[in-house]
Order: sequence, then structure tokens, then C-alpha cells
Amino acid sequence: MRITNIEERHFYEIESVKNDWSLSELKRQYDSSLYERLALTKNINEVMLLSQKGQIIEKPAYAIKDLYLLELPVYPEIE
Repeated sequence: MRITNIEERHFYEIESVKNDWSLSELKRQYDSSLYERLALTKNINEVMLLSQKGQIIEKPAYAIKDLYLLELPVYPEIE
């Protein structure tokens, strides 16, 4: 991976060694802009937890991203 910002590169190097990231995990973290999100956030611990464990589903409603109303046709009974 080519990262031109030296601080950002060092961050990903340190985190990948510390957390034993595979190349695909490193790419995922980079693509999700972990460095930028941590630089902009006030609660770094929450962002780091999300980056390591992903979204934690505590309630069934958290698993549903989009609600759909399914309207199925009603056919009259054939006698």
C-alpha cells in the first residue's frame, strides 16, 4: 500500500503490528479511513472499538437497516 502522509503511514504500520492485521484487514481499515476518523473524533476509544469489533448488535432492531413493507397479491379462492 502506498500512503503518502508519513504520519498516517506510521499509524497504520503500528496498528497493523499491534493488532496483528492481515493485509485484507489493513486494506479494510484504510478504506474505511480509520486514521481520518480518529483524527476528527473526540472519543477515540469508541472508534477504535468499532474498528476492531465492528458494529455490536445489542438489540434485534439494530440488525435491520432498511424497513420494507411487502404487499403480496391476494387471489380469490377458486371454487
